Amino acid sequence: MKKELAEFTRSFSDCVGAGIPAGKALSLIQENTRLSLRVRRAAGEAKDALLGGSSLSFAFSSATAMRFPEWYASFVSLSEENGNLCGIMSHLEKVLAASKKAREQFWAALLYPLCVAVLAFGASVFLMNVVGGSLFSGERLEMYRSAAWKSIGMAVAFFALFVLVLAVVFSKIMGRSALVEMLNALSFLTDCGVPLVQAIDSAGAAVGGQKRVARAFSRMSAGISAGGVVSDVFSVCLSEARFPAAARIVSAHLEVCQTTGTAGALKSAVSELESRRERLKAAAVALEQPLLMGAAAVYFVLLLKDTVLPFVLGGMDFL
Repeated sequence: MKKELAEFTRSFSDCVGAGIPAGKALSLIQENTRLSLRVRRAAGEAKDALLGGSSLSFAFSSATAMRFPEWYASFVSLSEENGNLCGIMSHLEKVLAASKKAREQFWAALLYPLCVAVLAFGASVFLMNVVGGSLFSGERLEMYRSAAWKSIGMAVAFFALFVLVLAVVFSKIMGRSALVEMLNALSFLTDCGVPLVQAIDSAGAAVGGQKRVARAFSRMSAGISAGGVVSDVFSVCLSEARFPAAARIVSAHLEVCQTTGTAGALKSAVSELESRRERLKAAAVALEQPLLMGAAAVYFVLLLKDTVLPFVLGGMDFL
């Protein structure tokens, strides 16, 4: 579904960016056989609703062939209010592309160690059976296999712990990426003239599965609606969501802009946060392989003492 939503958004954004009216753009998408059937059907349903007098946001929401998230329709509704459909669709395309890239990087980072773990375990079982079968038989073979399986279990537990730690690290990076993307969306909406609270609500709705970020945006909206100082509200809400660095950076930029009367606080804060995120991501990727090789070395040390050593020593007396 996310792939199809990105496909539709890219096609619709290209059309409206070329100056084609929304209704005609939907017709072109419906007739484009290179697109998936679900995308074409959704475009047809949205076109029919639009020609029937519905707003574009309602036309998207009413499509049944493909589900448009509420936050997506909310962004489209904002474009109808400020007349910037081309800009909003271009931004949505970038948001979906960034979300896809973050998911791909997360799974790619985990796939490598998981593949190494599977190969190591397969080699372990093969080595145990080949060495054990060639040296021992009967009761001695069972003793050998019992000791070897115990060693493999310890090694697998160690390797699984490493993969778990890696998953936690990259999930935290994804959380920071989601925060940066939502602050970027908030900056874009406010630059388009959307009121701050409404922009926060729209950007926060697009967070998806990142509950910490969603809660932070919800509290920001409530705090500012209650009359709180914007920089203080951002600082408190981001700190409570366990984003202390982002809280310091965003609140500092907002305070400067409030003091000097200039705009662009969120944009400059997002730029700094993006730089920090890329440095953290690069460091994590750079450390992944050496740490993985170290974990693999420990794995095989724990394993070989009960599989290869019996072959080297020629017996089971040391067990």
